[in-house]
Amino acid sequence: DIGVVMDEVGFPLCLKTKEIGKIMQMTFHNWDQKRYEQLIRQFNIPDNRQFKDFSRGMKMKAGIAVALSHHAKLLILDEATSGLDPVVRDEVLDILNEFTRDENHSILISSHIVSDLEKCCDYIAFLHRGKLILCEEKDVLLASYGIVNLTPVQLAELPSSSILHQKNTGYGIQALVKRDAIPVDISISPVTIEELFVQLVKEYH
Repeated sequence: DIGVVMDEVGFPLCLKTKEIGKIMQMTFHNWDQKRYEQLIRQFNIPDNRQFKDFSRGMKMKAGIAVALSHHAKLLILDEATSGLDPVVRDEVLDILNEFTRDENHSILISSHIVSDLEKCCDYIAFLHRGKLILCEEKDVLLASYGIVNLTPVQLAELPSSSILHQKNTGYGIQALVKRDAIPVDISISPVTIEELFVQLVKEYH
């Protein structure tokens, strides 16, 4: 069973949440009306306003409520958090994390907001200009790469294969590196998934 939430949630603008539930009940053979009503309350979605009057955040949460109310085991999300304010984005991510606590549930999410992926994904794939440039378990990525600040002399002593990207900062050279190739006397700072993605894309340019 698959639930899909697109960038634009396409319910008829004249409908209210109760009417959406009635239509979905006739659409999905395993529709759970009680679950839907529970999620609508949990997400603080008004039941007396038409869909056209919803904010983007409410529309997105309504789409997720529908996707979760027919017992989907796989959620496919396309830019589901883009355009949301930070508070609503956190609410949506909490909902997704709660969903994946069940080991039988999975989420496939496409997003340009890389920090969101770091919060809710176990595996991350980077696509750039239609090409897959990296695909790995998130914890492996975080453990494998880091940021170092070097002098030109230190940089010259490192194997070129260990350096993924470098830039001059005015105080020295900052480089994205493979941790296992860096001498123990050089301090390595953690890298976020977003920093890793940005640095890799810059290198491809």
